[in-house]
Amino acid sequence: MNVTLKPIGSVDARVLDHLREHLAGFGEVTVAQASPLPPTPGDEDRRRYRATDLFETCLAEPGDRVLGVTDVDLYEGELRSVFGYAQIGGRAAVISLARLQRPPRRTGARPRLLQGRAAARRHRFLDRCVKEAVHELGHTLGLAHDTQNPGCVMHYSETLADTDRKGRAYCAECAPQAELTLRRLGT
Repeated sequence: MNVTLKPIGSVDARVLDHLREHLAGFGEVTVAQASPLPPTPGDEDRRRYRATDLFETCLAEPGDRVLGVTDVDLYEGELRSVFGYAQIGGRAAVISLARLQRPPRRTGARPRLLQGRAAARRHRFLDRCVKEAVHELGHTLGLAHDTQNPGCVMHYSETLADTDRKGRAYCAECAPQAELTLRRLGT
């Protein structure tokens, strides 16, 4: 399978490199040129974009699957905020980095301690990015949310704690369906 990462808006190249490296199990992963955000967010009051409004940008790219990556807050329908969104069984998905990183706490800790915490926060942020990318790509492979296994990457994440709790892999129930689609795509 060919996966294209499509930056939409201002996305840190280090995040895209990390995703490209960790999504290699899906097949060939390439990074497309960045595209600007749509001129007007779907929810102007909160500067949030409707996730499905970014699909058109994704679908203009080549690849069996295209994962849009953006740094803006996303929503969809009645969901006030989403970490990501995908076309079930389709080509396009998008993830938002906006809520995957907690803001740093202000403490009286010594600089060395802060550096350690910053590195841990960065590691946790990148881990969340991979989990959300694998989750949304799973939807494009036809997978639904796993309501039984909170450790499965397909478990729905309502909070960051949910994302931190789950793993990066499909569980024994979800993996066969993902494998079937991947085989059909020639991976």
